[in-house]
Amino acid sequence: STIAQAREKRISAIKMTLNMAQIDVNFFDNFKKVLEPYKFGTCPVKIKYQRPDALAELTLGTQWCVTPSDELLTRLSLLAAQELELEFN
Repeated sequence: STIAQAREKRISAIKMTLNMAQIDVNFFDNFKKVLEPYKFGTCPVKIKYQRPDALAELTLGTQWCVTPSDELLTRLSLLAAQELELEFN
């Protein structure tokens, strides 16, 4: 198995931080399009949502668990406009 595959097996969650200011009307459509091809994996996607007055953390539903391939990680970090945090087993 490749290094990427080995790493995929060890990633237990992907954590994205989003600021309220980044989220426009198209954001969630784009987010779904990015996740769609990687759905039905075993890795949950967590979102840390920052507003000036609050910080919330939510985990997307199980149907949005993904296969954490390099390509997906790159696309998500571009979408969030920052580095993702990865949790490992």
